Amino acid sequence: MIEGGYFELLPYFEFRQWLTEIRNDPKYRCRYRRSGKPGLGPFNLKGRQLILEKLHQLETEIGHSVLSPAERTRIRELWEQDLSSQQYATLE
Repeated sequence: MIEGGYFELLPYFEFRQWLTEIRNDPKYRCRYRRSGKPGLGPFNLKGRQLILEKLHQLETEIGHSVLSPAERTRIRELWEQDLSSQQYATLE
């Protein structure tokens, strides 16, 4: 769509590309899946925080919110929940 002239989508594309680049970086991922099996698990809190910061930069660039206040609240609640688990709170 960007090639078709929808240049306003470029910041979203760049964010998506960046996310694709970091998704396999073990420093941002848990060592275990949520099932408990070894392997690249969900993003650790360090990774999630970085993603949220980049998303905020995207929102600033495009001039509107991508996440609602309720979604931001839920993200923080889930982070608090995962802080109690060393497996997901990894900040290495």
